[in-house]
Amino acid sequence: MSKELEQSKERIKIDECAVGDVCWMVTKWANKPYYGEIVSIIKEENAVMIQTAHDGFRTALCDHCFWDEKSAKAFKKNVK
Repeated sequence: MSKELEQSKERIKIDECAVGDVCWMVTKWANKPYYGEIVSIIKEENAVMIQTAHDGFRTALCDHCFWDEKSAKAFKKNVK
């Protein structure tokens, strides 16, 4: 199985997540992925909004959100 396929399994899919789930979110400007609870699902844009403990609310595409920290860090490393 290719690494891309393995990583895509760990990504959030808009139909499989729900408000109250927790996930990791990767952004360009932060060195580490954000961890937070999903508070809103925006199906029209394939995005979720999470609430973090220290950084408030963040919104990102599901392609940049992961169920575990390991997958999020691997994605961040490959995107640089």
